[in-house]
Amino acid sequence: MGFTLIVSLLSMSLGAALSAPVWLWLAGPRRGARTLENPSTDKPENPDPWTLIQREPRTLFIWRDHDHDSPEVLAHGVADHPASWEAFRTSVAAPHWEQFEKRVGAFRADGIPFHLPVVLKDDTYEAESWTVDGDAFLSLRRACSSVTRQERAEEMLERAPLPAWRRDGQGRLVWANAAYARAVDLSNGVEAVRRQAALICPDADETGDPVGAPVRRRHAIVAGERRLLDIMEYDIAEGRAGFAIDVTPIEAAQDARARVISAFRSVLDRVSTALAIFDARQRLVFHNRPFDELWGLDADFLREDISEGEWLDRLRTLRLIPEQPDYRRWRARRLRAYQEPSPSEELWHLPDGRTLIAYTQAHPIGGVIRLYENVTGQLSLERSLRTQARVQQESLDNLYEAVAVFGADGRLKLFNPAYASLWGFDPAELKTEPHMSVIIERTRALMPYPERADRFIPELAEIHARRVPLSSHVHRRDGRILSYSVVPLPDGATLITSLDITDTARMAEALRKRNEALAAADRLKTDFIGHVSHQLRTPLTRILASAGMLAEDGDISLDMRQRDSIADILSASQDLMGMVDDMIDLAMLDAGAVRFARLPVDLGALCDDLVKRLAATAKAKNIHLDTVREGANPVMIASDAGRLRQVLIQLVNNAMESSRPGGRVTIRLRPRAASVAVAIEDSGIGMSPEEQAFAFDRFETRAETGKRRRPGLGLALVRGLVDGLGGFVAMKSVPSQGTRVVCHLPRELHDTLETQA
Repeated sequence: MGFTLIVSLLSMSLGAALSAPVWLWLAGPRRGARTLENPSTDKPENPDPWTLIQREPRTLFIWRDHDHDSPEVLAHGVADHPASWEAFRTSVAAPHWEQFEKRVGAFRADGIPFHLPVVLKDDTYEAESWTVDGDAFLSLRRACSSVTRQERAEEMLERAPLPAWRRDGQGRLVWANAAYARAVDLSNGVEAVRRQAALICPDADETGDPVGAPVRRRHAIVAGERRLLDIMEYDIAEGRAGFAIDVTPIEAAQDARARVISAFRSVLDRVSTALAIFDARQRLVFHNRPFDELWGLDADFLREDISEGEWLDRLRTLRLIPEQPDYRRWRARRLRAYQEPSPSEELWHLPDGRTLIAYTQAHPIGGVIRLYENVTGQLSLERSLRTQARVQQESLDNLYEAVAVFGADGRLKLFNPAYASLWGFDPAELKTEPHMSVIIERTRALMPYPERADRFIPELAEIHARRVPLSSHVHRRDGRILSYSVVPLPDGATLITSLDITDTARMAEALRKRNEALAAADRLKTDFIGHVSHQLRTPLTRILASAGMLAEDGDISLDMRQRDSIADILSASQDLMGMVDDMIDLAMLDAGAVRFARLPVDLGALCDDLVKRLAATAKAKNIHLDTVREGANPVMIASDAGRLRQVLIQLVNNAMESSRPGGRVTIRLRPRAASVAVAIEDSGIGMSPEEQAFAFDRFETRAETGKRRRPGLGLALVRGLVDGLGGFVAMKSVPSQGTRVVCHLPRELHDTLETQA
């Protein structure tokens, strides 16, 4: 509606501007177009025809023979007119001459006359054709020799701010004003006509309106910018005349309004509140998607231009409004909002259990806006929160731990009975929300350092700034020990919890002292074992040396019984020496005095060397000893070769001792990505699960064929050494089937070690 009004006003303005002389000019009568077809016009009773022709300010051409292309010059009334057909042809711009030549050809061939403007390089002429007795005539005269009325019209249109133009019957531009020239980026209208510069395509507009429609709207490039124009073109006697109105601002305003309306509709569809707008006629003119979802009405029903009364009746039929004892009165009160546009708010309890808040607001342009907010979930959530708050308060009241929450203003917002009891407060006093400074002053006497109590509030502020919880304990002056935590909460409050740990602290102190005593006893035991082991090495060395000399001295005659006794002495002394060495190693491990190297070690070569070293012992016991390696590449690790050899010898000796004659002991290497598993497997007597549980303990023994073996340190030493090398030991054994002990060793610096190898 608004746009139509604007266009109408513009049309009225244009009608006033284009006065009668202008429209007479646009109509383009055949001004002074005298022809030889009526020789009696404007001449004396006995005129000389050729004299009449010479008086006319024109050039007249004649084709006497259809076979000749160039006509004769019959008259040349003005000196500066083209004096020949060739001069005329060369004076016309090339594109204009092509169109003009076609009209001349049609005239000569079919006798179709024409009257049209011709643009020469320096001026615009009027060309008119006719035939007399088979001869074809062409008159050429200046177009500027029009009447004063035409000149005034051109002058007025030349100054008009709107582009104006005139075309001939062939659609060629014959006149344009200065505004038209500016629109096509030219200096003047003559240049626009000479170049036939088109502001719009004359065939049809963008909307598909045919040529001849009173008003057409289309886009055009005006002065280098894309503008929207209303094109008004009208038929005149010799073609069409028109002008253009720039309606780009109107289009921009309409587009902006459409975008705003679309944006508002999109926003209203996304809000959760159901919204409906009824106009002053009480008709539904808009409703958003939540409105449809809330009521679930048929879409066709909502599109029928229904009134609010009809809508309420439908809701009542579907039982979607609150039950009313007098529905008619309630309905009339709802509809009075159109006469009494004051905001209102009602709570609707629907029969289906939902609860709505119905808002009414007057619309600025008439009618009302109805909003319906579903608060069923909100009310349910409020009930749930109240229930949860009561449950949490009850749980808080029954906590043994004292809890207090101070708000951002420093006042006590929450506490439980344990807090009041721990610090000796009256619960009624704490319910008044005392400030933290009051709490600190009341508890100052209980603090170990009363003078430091004033620093507590600044420390809390620092905790909030750093957002880092604080936990510690305090010894009160009454002898009680409290553990407390200070936690900054997201809303700026501070949670402080306190717990009486007096009994726990005393028990922990007792346990600490007990542990210290046990550690001291363990150190004493370790020192004793190390001292005794060191003292035993000297006599054992002498015993081994003396027994060895007796066994190897050929000058001493010994019988078989004596030799067996010396062999037993040597064997027992060697076993005792091994035990002493193990005790010394264990003592060094306990003292942390063992240093482990981290050098490249080829485990495969180490195991092969070990098998060669123990081959004689295995052969003497009739035991098959071998190595199995998974993979052909060298197994390189970063470890201590000496300690690894000690571990493997200990495990292989244990395996051979547990194996029967004819048994088998295998060293199996299994490389992995980050570790290597070294397994020592035997087919011996095995161990029960009970024995396996204590196999790695010190001085443990196990039964073998009904006898007790000597206290063992080997497996305990193995575990200590493997732990020191960064690995771990695992055991799996089945009685009467054998034992498998696996050492898992890390492959540190694997790539570097292989490169060095």
